[in-house]
Amino acid sequence: MLTILTALPTHGGPHHNCMHDRLSRGRRASVARQQRRLQETPSPLRVVFNLDPLDADPEHACASVGQVVAVGAPAAGAVGCDATVLDNCYFTCTEAHVLTDGGRAALGRLLPAVGAFLGAAFAIRAPIVGRLNVTDRPCGFGGDVRVPPAVLADGVADADVVIFVTARPIPSDALAFAGHCQSDQGDTDPYVPMRPLVGHVNVDPAELGALDATAWADDERRVDGVLKVLLHETFHVLGFTYDKIRELPCPDAPSYDRYQPSTWEPRPCAAAGSRDPVAVHRVTTGGYAHDERRVHTPKVVEAARRHFDCAEAAEQAADPLYTCASGECIDGAALEDAGGEGTNGSHWEKRLFLGETMCGTTQDGETSAVSALTLALFEDAGWYRPDYDVAAPKCFFDASWCAAADGGREAREPLRWGAGQGCGFLGSCDGDAWDGDGYWCEAPAAEGCTVGRVALGYCTLGQYSGRPADFRQYVGLPENAGGRPTEDYCPITAPYRDWDCRYPPRELDNALTAAAAALGQGQARGPSARCFASSLHNTTVTLRTSAHFCALLRNSAQFCAIL
Repeated sequence: MLTILTALPTHGGPHHNCMHDRLSRGRRASVARQQRRLQETPSPLRVVFNLDPLDADPEHACASVGQVVAVGAPAAGAVGCDATVLDNCYFTCTEAHVLTDGGRAALGRLLPAVGAFLGAAFAIRAPIVGRLNVTDRPCGFGGDVRVPPAVLADGVADADVVIFVTARPIPSDALAFAGHCQSDQGDTDPYVPMRPLVGHVNVDPAELGALDATAWADDERRVDGVLKVLLHETFHVLGFTYDKIRELPCPDAPSYDRYQPSTWEPRPCAAAGSRDPVAVHRVTTGGYAHDERRVHTPKVVEAARRHFDCAEAAEQAADPLYTCASGECIDGAALEDAGGEGTNGSHWEKRLFLGETMCGTTQDGETSAVSALTLALFEDAGWYRPDYDVAAPKCFFDASWCAAADGGREAREPLRWGAGQGCGFLGSCDGDAWDGDGYWCEAPAAEGCTVGRVALGYCTLGQYSGRPADFRQYVGLPENAGGRPTEDYCPITAPYRDWDCRYPPRELDNALTAAAAALGQGQARGPSARCFASSLHNTTVTLRTSAHFCALLRNSAQFCAIL
């Protein structure tokens, strides 16, 4: 689930908070046996989004203002939804929560682009032969989804995954939620975990209402953002969940059969002389001791080492089961341990992978990248062969947005956070590896440039009136001072809303006039523009001393100093 929360009001930056695990807790996917064919050359993954439930969801979807619908499965006498009761309650529909023709049309354009991206990103090793069978078992999150009778009777043609789409109101500030409810039978020789086949994605109609205007489809940033939300949820359907990661093959004995009779628990990998695909490690950061879950699968480890530029240690070469101390080397990629029961476990750790599409929270203004790390997780599952050079999701909505000057195709958004910072970056954020623009900062609300100089931002350091239970006290900071909980209290430079130098100001309301006014004060926006600290002069205007501003990356007499 993606949730919009209010951030610092002076910066107007909301962020999302995924609640996937809270909704799927206690739910086990049923098995729908399929006829499959293992291919020497994998074929493109076929993901079909079925929109029939949009017109057959009367208990949970709003058809008119004032209608009362169920959120989840409220018991007799359940109360109405409010700020403290967000699930298993009754919701009174407002105009914003009634799906419009424009919102429906937006889904009709966005979801095929998500499916096309996934078909280009993943080749499936054992595609479905014939029609995908869907069993008559409960499916859905936030209340059951009625599987269309035609799907139960005839299956789904030309599909390896089918996802039922609903537009139910979400009482919190969430954008969407998703999960899978049916899987195939897997394999035992060699071992392949059961692959998710059938899932459910719900998008809040209030979010779709913002796309009613015809101009939204021409707004590259807006389309890219919504596609990343839908893709985040679809990755959960495809198997990016803590429970499914636990079922992945043993890293050092991938053929070892992990199925056990009469239980959903996978067989431990220790019997095969291997560590488990995900394991819990006790670590201490900022004086706070806590459990850190790391994914130890081989392609994920390889992608993490390459991203941080952290080579295999001699101790690891000598002992495959060697456990790295924090900041010493890389033996896995950490999963989120903050954010509550819905976020931790089924997302990458934001302190280390900020900006990755599968982080559990994202502030408005942050970039979102589908990195090799996420693609690698699906390769390690044994289901898919990724194309690590796949184009950006937005390219499958409008190819012109990705056309390079040389006639080729622009590379997709890279994961900039932590790139090339070395092994030490995985240690405490008050270490030397966190030096540099956008990382560690020590002046509350101080202006600066984000990582990669793509945006103007502010230091998130603040003073807490009391010490939260999971607080980290870092060296060099005053008592009870730190950044946001979502980055484990590490103070960083977070982007201002609408100050990405690569795009023109999106909105021209009272809160954002400074972004537009800057264009009349010597600043410039565009694909090659970046953030700088400088005293800037041209023939008509002088900016304030040491201002941070957007400027094009080119040699020009209009700049007299870039500090």
